[in-house]
Amino acid sequence: MTRVGFIGDVHVANHKKFGGKKVAGINERCEHILRSLRAATTIARTQNVETLIILGDLFDTPRPSPQIVCKVQEVLERIPTVVLAGNHDQCSDEPWDNALAPLYPVAEVIDRPDVVGLEDVNLILVPYHSGDYTTYLKEQAAYLKTELGKCDQFGDNILCFHAGVVDAATPTFLRDSQAAITTDSLFDLSEQ
Repeated sequence: MTRVGFIGDVHVANHKKFGGKKVAGINERCEHILRSLRAATTIARTQNVETLIILGDLFDTPRPSPQIVCKVQEVLERIPTVVLAGNHDQCSDEPWDNALAPLYPVAEVIDRPDVVGLEDVNLILVPYHSGDYTTYLKEQAAYLKTELGKCDQFGDNILCFHAGVVDAATPTFLRDSQAAITTDSLFDLSEQ
């Protein structure tokens, strides 16, 4: 059975709040984030994870500094990685209009809906898209079902996306976000 690991919302950046001293373009807070990302890849490797999926917002800005991009590349080349575009990574919803393009040599970048077949699992990948995400995800379902049919593997299917998941217990101000999907809608979509 293929082992897949998931992390999301890493938000690598030189954050100003509690940023600390900057060395070679990287402040202390950013270095802590990079250490956490490095630790995640180490844990994934020790747990025999074959592919690491980053579920969006790897970066905190669509224009990270070259020093930050270089450090992230160094970390990601340690394990096969798929990076899904999140809202903080993107300038717009258009393909290639995001901070992830420099990662192509070290990771598989997903900035439009796609299906990636691994040994015995299919990853159904849907990056962030502005507007009503539930509607967008439903609109992509037919296309993704067709793509899934082209895969050589007939294993498990895992839906990977970058949006909030809400239910009745979620506070009202978060429940009304267009960038979220209800658990009921998610279960219905997964059944399809």
